[in-house]
Amino acid sequence: MSSSSKSVPFADLMDSLGVGHRISAGGRHRANRSRGVGRIAATTLAGAAIAGGAALSVAPVAAAQSSDPEHVGQMVEEAAARYGIGADAVRQYASQAPGLSQALGFDTAQSSSSAFSVASQAHRPTDGTITSGFGSRWGANHNGTDIAAPIGTPLYAAKSGTVVASGPASGYGLWIRIKTDDGYLLEYGHNNANYVTEGQQVTAGQVIGEVGNRGYSTGPHVHFGVQNPAGQWIDSVSWLAANGVVI
Repeated sequence: MSSSSKSVPFADLMDSLGVGHRISAGGRHRANRSRGVGRIAATTLAGAAIAGGAALSVAPVAAAQSSDPEHVGQMVEEAAARYGIGADAVRQYASQAPGLSQALGFDTAQSSSSAFSVASQAHRPTDGTITSGFGSRWGANHNGTDIAAPIGTPLYAAKSGTVVASGPASGYGLWIRIKTDDGYLLEYGHNNANYVTEGQQVTAGQVIGEVGNRGYSTGPHVHFGVQNPAGQWIDSVSWLAANGVVI
C-alpha cells in the first residue's frame, strides 16, 4: 500500500468533508448529513480511489453539495492540493471509519467495490484511551502519543517490519522499536513486558508486548511514537489514520 505524501490530522479531513463531527472516547466520530449530499461525496471518493491517482483526495462540502461533475472534480483537485492524501488512504478512511461512511451516506455492507474493500496493512498499537498527544507539552516537544490502558494490555505491531531494539531504555524502562518495511520507525515505551527480540520480523497486528508503567511514567500507558524515513518525529495518530487506522 502506498503511503500518503502528507500526514493529515483526522479532524482536518473531517472539516474538509464538511461533516459535523466530534471525537468519542473510542476515537470514532459521529455525524449527521443529508444522504443525498453524502452519496455525491461518496461517489467522488470511490472515483478517486478507483482512478488510483497519487494525490487524489476528498471533496469539501461545497463540492458535495454540487450536482455538477466538473465542479466536484475541481473541488477534489483543490482538496488534493491542500492535503495530498493518496488513493490508498482514501480507501482506508472509507473502509476503516464507520462514522465517516455513515456521514457520507455510503453503505459499506452493500458494496463490494474494490475501492472500499482493501484490507488494512496497519493495526492499532493497543486498545486504550489517548491521554496526551503529539506536540508541545510542559515546555517541550512530546514526540509521540500516550495511550492509557491497564498493565498487561497487549501491544501490537502497527505495521510489518523488523525489530531494531527491544529491552531497557532510559526513561522508558522497557521499549520496542520497529523499522517498518516502508522505512518508518515505530517506538513503544514504558512496556511491562516485551515478547519480541532484536532482528525479529513482525507482521501488522502481531502481539509484541504488554502495556506497562516502567520508567518515567505517570500511570500505565504506552508511549507510541512514529519517525518518518527522513528521521523526523511525526504525529502518530495522523500517521495511523493515513494508514487506515482511526484511534
